[in-house]
Amino acid sequence: MTQKCIVCKTPTKKTCTGCKMTAYCSTACQRKHWIIHIVECSNPGREITTADRMAANIFGPNYDNHAQTMIDYGFYKVTDPMDIRRLRLLYREVIQDFGVKPHTLHKWRVEGRLHAELIKCFKSPTAPPSPQTLLWLHTHSDLFDQNHDTSGLASLRTIQSMERLTWYRIGGSPNDTDEQIRKIQRNWSDDRTMCFALYDTVLLMPGPALGAAKLWVVFGFCVLPDEGNTTTLSQLYRDLIDRTTFDEFCEAYKTSSLIALMDRKGLKQSRSNLPAEFEPVMNQSPSRISSIWHFKVHCRWPAHVVPASFLDLFGFAKCENDAETSRLRVLYDKAFNECLIPPFQLQEAASKNELYKVLTQTPKFRCSKAERRFLKRVLGLDETNLEDGNN
Repeated sequence: MTQKCIVCKTPTKKTCTGCKMTAYCSTACQRKHWIIHIVECSNPGREITTADRMAANIFGPNYDNHAQTMIDYGFYKVTDPMDIRRLRLLYREVIQDFGVKPHTLHKWRVEGRLHAELIKCFKSPTAPPSPQTLLWLHTHSDLFDQNHDTSGLASLRTIQSMERLTWYRIGGSPNDTDEQIRKIQRNWSDDRTMCFALYDTVLLMPGPALGAAKLWVVFGFCVLPDEGNTTTLSQLYRDLIDRTTFDEFCEAYKTSSLIALMDRKGLKQSRSNLPAEFEPVMNQSPSRISSIWHFKVHCRWPAHVVPASFLDLFGFAKCENDAETSRLRVLYDKAFNECLIPPFQLQEAASKNELYKVLTQTPKFRCSKAERRFLKRVLGLDETNLEDGNN
């Protein structure tokens, strides 16, 4: 029987080799979805750990508060909704952006070194600067202590109620069971799922977490010059949510008309205070946004996919290994977020083969001689023809 692949919606007769139920068109799609499906599969091929359940909880469209998972990974010890959210997003970043597998998290926890290894992740040379996350980790070490008193299980009610806030906000009934909610959300379009994720984020957090890369692009957070300060834009979305229905919001997102919706709801002045690039990005979202914004986010969060042909413009084709690729991403991330070089200025420089000149002649873009030599090589420049007054 032909079904639609659960990942890409391609018609297929193939299914999971374990449960023979869930449809996948390819091994690639099955691998992509495995982090969620493993806890649902009737024959996953190995024992399911609480790390598997925690990962599926984070990356899946629905929440399942498995009690032992909440105990093992510190959620039951937290009562502040903001800290619960931060802990969830911290694990998401570790898995998605740092490539740590659930079985590795399980091993760290069993061996009593989960907290130490998480700190190492965020201190690694290739990790984006995360001083706030590191400070939070250092001041919440008790959450990862397996010997800590477990009498706080009652706080699971706090987590469960927090995770239902967004559901109630969009009109869901307090009487809906978890299974009913999951069934409804499984039938949602991708656009509706993205809007719910935005609601879930801005209603419970200052803004999208590091690692929620697609949200950063399609809802315009990518235009912010300071990615650590999302307060103004998040407040704009909260004000819009207060003045509109979820259906209205989803339709505006789908039709690239969120700016028009903001203006109709009396928020034109508020959105006008954002960077000028916000309006054109939102008028192109979600499917026509310029690749330069995806590239900016990719430089901070490599898991966000950018076409290889676009990356080639910026020298990635000449990187000889993963270490060089990471090194180049870090340099561009610094250009975007520390030196405040406008994204379209970098794109124009790339099209004219003038990236090295623009980067090295930007006063705030400081790099070592070794980094300059590296940039010259990957950008394919002949040193004898360079007009670089800084050499």
